[in-house]
Amino acid sequence: MKFPYRMKDSPKQSIQQTILWLLVLITLAFPQNLLAEGIFEVSTNVDVGTSSNAFYIDTVGSTAYSILDLYLDYFPSKSNFYFFGNIYYTNYLSSTDRNYGNFAAGTSYYLLTSKDSSNNLNIGATVNSRKGTEDYSAFDYLQYSLNFEFVHNVSDYFNYSLSNYTRSKNYQNLTEINFLESIFSFNNYINLETRTTIYSYSDFSVKKFTVATTPQDSAARIKPIDINSKTSNFIQKKQRRIGKIEDVSSTNSNLNQTSMTETTPLKLDMGIKISQNITDNIGFSVGADYTKTLFNIDSTFVEESIYYSGESELFEDPYSNDNYGLNASFTYILPYSIIFRTEGNYYSKTFKYYVQASDSLFALRKDTQLFFDFKLSKSFEFENKLVKYMMIGLYLSNYDNKSNSDLFDYQDTSYGLNFEVTF
Repeated sequence: MKFPYRMKDSPKQSIQQTILWLLVLITLAFPQNLLAEGIFEVSTNVDVGTSSNAFYIDTVGSTAYSILDLYLDYFPSKSNFYFFGNIYYTNYLSSTDRNYGNFAAGTSYYLLTSKDSSNNLNIGATVNSRKGTEDYSAFDYLQYSLNFEFVHNVSDYFNYSLSNYTRSKNYQNLTEINFLESIFSFNNYINLETRTTIYSYSDFSVKKFTVATTPQDSAARIKPIDINSKTSNFIQKKQRRIGKIEDVSSTNSNLNQTSMTETTPLKLDMGIKISQNITDNIGFSVGADYTKTLFNIDSTFVEESIYYSGESELFEDPYSNDNYGLNASFTYILPYSIIFRTEGNYYSKTFKYYVQASDSLFALRKDTQLFFDFKLSKSFEFENKLVKYMMIGLYLSNYDNKSNSDLFDYQDTSYGLNFEVTF
């Protein structure tokens, strides 16, 4: 196979090579006797439920689903390293063409950097991928990530952390939106004697698309998605156009032209959350979040790019909108240690692209999102048994999105049973 070009010493390739070499070297560095003396933990989480609108604006309708989440954790003896593997598979019973799996493997290293244990450093590397059916292979990707976190415990009541998370995400058929992203974070935790916890964060994110192409080249290389397929692909409930207000009549066939611009997306996220224990059995929290994009995006978001709810870079790019949000939760421990928890979230979002708000009007897309979640769970812990931990839960959730464009008006209600076991 011949490649049209080769990028030498690119940041993306450097990160990929660093992560792969790090994983290989760490694995080879452990003597077999230490590996044998380590601790293995296996846990599985099974989720079975029904969703009224699992794919949001795609009118597949109600579907039952099952999710298998399998973890393998390994803690080597006399070592600060930790290894893990994860398989996550989603099965939609009435829309099997949407089934997909996520696979991940990685390691982390924990180091105390002071004698009094007030400072610690965490370093991690992960490789993960998504694999779906042939009809949706356009969404498959391979991702490499590195993370660093420094935590300083100032006192029993206050600590803060500085961290960086960098990833390289590479789509199998959508190379035009392959990107390198780096997130710098500062977090604070304050624990008061009144059983009050105050958490705040600020994140600065930068995203760089790694392939420079023209719209014509892009359309020629992308494997097209058949909107008229005999499967349930992209069944549209409404017909509205999306695009730049000056170019709504010439939308190209590639999914997302953000990579065609010279602009490097930047955004700032900030938030605060206050949690309060009222009694030993009752607690609540309230919080607020704010996101500001720090650039003027110059891109066309094409209809195909929004029809998959399971991939945020395609369905709703985090860099595509300014938003603010409010959240609240309530937790009550019932008799027999049954935990009831409810949570609500509200977001108001203003996007950076235009939509057809009516038959004759184009405007910036504006959405409001409301989410409610109710859970009942009961957990069990066992000593000196094959099964160390078990949890069973029931949940009900509702997600409602309202927009100035009826294309983005959608609602989903899901409920089901969750079961978790750790060996």
